[in-house]
Amino acid sequence: MAPRNPRASWFGATPVTAIYLLIGFAIGVVGAWIIGIFTFGPAENFVLDYFDRPILDFVRDRRVDLLTDLMKFFTWLGTDLILIIAGVALAVWAFLKTRDPLWPVFVAVTVLGAIFLDDIVKDLVERPRPRGGLVEGTRFTFPNGHSLNAAVMAGMFGYFLTNRRGRTETLWVWRGLGLAAFLIAFSRVYLSTDWPLDIIGGLCLGAFWVSVSLAAFRPR
Repeated sequence: MAPRNPRASWFGATPVTAIYLLIGFAIGVVGAWIIGIFTFGPAENFVLDYFDRPILDFVRDRRVDLLTDLMKFFTWLGTDLILIIAGVALAVWAFLKTRDPLWPVFVAVTVLGAIFLDDIVKDLVERPRPRGGLVEGTRFTFPNGHSLNAAVMAGMFGYFLTNRRGRTETLWVWRGLGLAAFLIAFSRVYLSTDWPLDIIGGLCLGAFWVSVSLAAFRPR
């Protein structure tokens, strides 16, 4: 009797994959919640006075019209809509190129997980947004969803584009994707829609979640 292929149980995913994802998702939610509750509870005034507000004011005082329009474009790139569109495109592209059924499942779980992770932590922490933003923000601000989405998109595309590539090509791909993610994240501070620490939290949580998903699925 031939040994069972563990990658062929459900579009290539196994029960172990689900366990990894559930544990990783729970760690992300609880960890971000604990950090948020402490940082924006007892340490709220310190964080605002010595980190968030000085950076936000510094950037706000140096706005120029041309850059403002560009930042609005980059902030649009970090929306859930673009995350979903980019995810569908990557899933189709990766499957057609590799014929690995794990790719569509990996992308779908990663994208949906990122959206739910952002929503859950926001409702748990309930940090209000700064006033006077140039674009309208929805609900709460920690973690910043645009930054989280940017990190997730960069991680998914970076893994796919650098798989089996040389060191030089890999470095350039990650540099480009890293710059794009930074600009999306920075646009939220530039437009005064989110606090700087929310941006850092979003990037870290997004990087954590896409790493968990990659470790669980390991698409080829």
